[in-house]
Amino acid sequence: WGRMMRSIRDNHIASSSMGKNVTARQLEIFIFGSVLMGIGGAMLVSFVQIFDPSSYQPINHTFLIWVMVIVGGAG
Repeated sequence: WGRMMRSIRDNHIASSSMGKNVTARQLEIFIFGSVLMGIGGAMLVSFVQIFDPSSYQPINHTFLIWVMVIVGGAG
């Protein structure tokens, strides 16, 4: 599964010519990423206890994410 994902990432045309269903795998990864983001959002709400949108301060979380990307790298 991992090698197939790597081959789709590198060259999806070659992967489809080798018989892999590229569209189904890309949809699978999109759904998996959406599930992970949903779980992350649920954890943020439960740990920080931000239940109403008026008390949400996006500058704190945006700054934290930018620091994580800059320090840790995009990969």
